Amino acid sequence: MTTIEPGCYPIYHGVVWWNQVPDVVRRREVADALDLPADAVEIVTDSDEEVDLASVWLVTDGDERPIGHVTTETDGETAGMIVVEILDGVEFERGDS
Repeated sequence: MTTIEPGCYPIYHGVVWWNQVPDVVRRREVADALDLPADAVEIVTDSDEEVDLASVWLVTDGDERPIGHVTTETDGETAGMIVVEILDGVEFERGDS
C-alpha cells in the first residue's frame, strides 16, 4: 500500500512556465512531485476555481479519482511557485512497486 500524505508538493516552476509547456510535461512534473509514475496521474485543466491551475487525478488499475489540485503557493516562503496540494491522505495499491 502506498500513501500520499496531505500537504503541498513543490514543482519549482512558476505560472509562466506552466502556461508555456504542453500537458505531457505538466503531467510528468506533477507525477515527479508526488513520486509517482507519469501514467498514474492525470491533470484536468478545467477546474471550477480560478485560483487552481488544474485538478489532479490518481489513475490506478480500474480506479480514477481526484486527489488534489495544482495551484500557486502563497505562504510567503515560496510565493508564486507551483505546488501540488493534497488535502486528504490517499492510499492505493501501486502497480509499479
